[in-house]
Amino acid sequence: MVFRNPWFRHILALSILLSIVLSLLLPYRDIPLAIDSSIFAAVGLHLNHGSVLYRDAWDHKPPLVFFLNALALRVGGETHTAIRDLQTLFGCLNLLAFYFLTWTLFRSISTSFCCSILFLFAFYHPMIYGGGNFTEEYGAFFVLLGVLGIARWVLLRKRRSRLPLFFAGCGFGAAALTKEPFVFSFVPWFVYTLLFSRGGWIESLKNSITLLSGCFFVGLFPLFYFMKHHAFMSWVEVIQYGVQYTQRFSDETILENQSEGLFRVSELIFSNSTLLVLLFVLGVASLSRSGYLRRTRYIQLFALYWVIFDFFATSLSGMFFLHYYLQMVAPILLVSAGGVYFLIRWAAREPLNVRWAVGSVFLFCALIDFTIPGMLAVNPPLPVNRARDPVLDFLHENQREGDTLWASNGY
Repeated sequence: MVFRNPWFRHILALSILLSIVLSLLLPYRDIPLAIDSSIFAAVGLHLNHGSVLYRDAWDHKPPLVFFLNALALRVGGETHTAIRDLQTLFGCLNLLAFYFLTWTLFRSISTSFCCSILFLFAFYHPMIYGGGNFTEEYGAFFVLLGVLGIARWVLLRKRRSRLPLFFAGCGFGAAALTKEPFVFSFVPWFVYTLLFSRGGWIESLKNSITLLSGCFFVGLFPLFYFMKHHAFMSWVEVIQYGVQYTQRFSDETILENQSEGLFRVSELIFSNSTLLVLLFVLGVASLSRSGYLRRTRYIQLFALYWVIFDFFATSLSGMFFLHYYLQMVAPILLVSAGGVYFLIRWAAREPLNVRWAVGSVFLFCALIDFTIPGMLAVNPPLPVNRARDPVLDFLHENQREGDTLWASNGY
């Protein structure tokens, strides 16, 4: 029957998931950009008009977010809807990367489908998403590509090809060029490559060099750009400024920052979903089963290390902007995927009445998530109306033909 065909089931699952992505992100299309988002778009606009990044148009974020915004404005026109379309595109890409990562690990469409739904509602919850076009939503996709490359490499039967490792390095490199804390996401997977290479230390060295080569390969593109426009030192100064910017706001000790970060993660991710809490705990508990670890080639164990490193990265600076914690959604949901997989495998062996009892508990938790505030609090925050500013009036009165004014809505 057609329903038993794996391709049909993949297409059906992805069709439903993509429709959820559109329902979550399309409402943002008619809403103006927020403050940081407007800065990224404005710099992208200047790049399209011939300005050089960091020399003529300046912000302290890494270069990739500006290049992405510039590309969106060039393709979709110089309107905020072009940026919103970029967000929707990356929403679909984030979904596909996470779906195929979980499917590569567990070979279970049901597990991938359930986990992907939870991933979408956790990642795009308005409390943490904050309107979008932030560096974290783009960096999350590139990191997922990196982890997917690692998973593909380690699960190959003969592991003769290092190409997945190279592409994994490209993903991690692109993430770091989107936001610096994603460098911490790379650390556990680099260690994983060193430890799980077959053939002794020589193969381990070759594999780690391949992974690093992918990272540096991606870095060549902005390097050539800045060298071509004689702005390399401007890029170096931005990197130095980023370090100083972090140090300026880190008045508390590292331990105090981590304590505040723990509260933020609980508030922004776990407090929105009782179901996610249960599945994450079950996923962590599943790591005690040696058979499960061997089945996933210990990737799930390193996913937990990924959670820890990303938690440290997001809390290191002492600044706790809500969208920072988008970086932690993917690793938390990957660990939780182990809980989903365990439940599905366990339920298949139990009598029907036991399945109904356990299913009712998780259904009850899901229903709680649908209530206040719930995972489905998807209505995006609306901008607040404010009185006109004399500066804006002046700009409007003195604008010239061809001028474009970008203004944030302030939320």
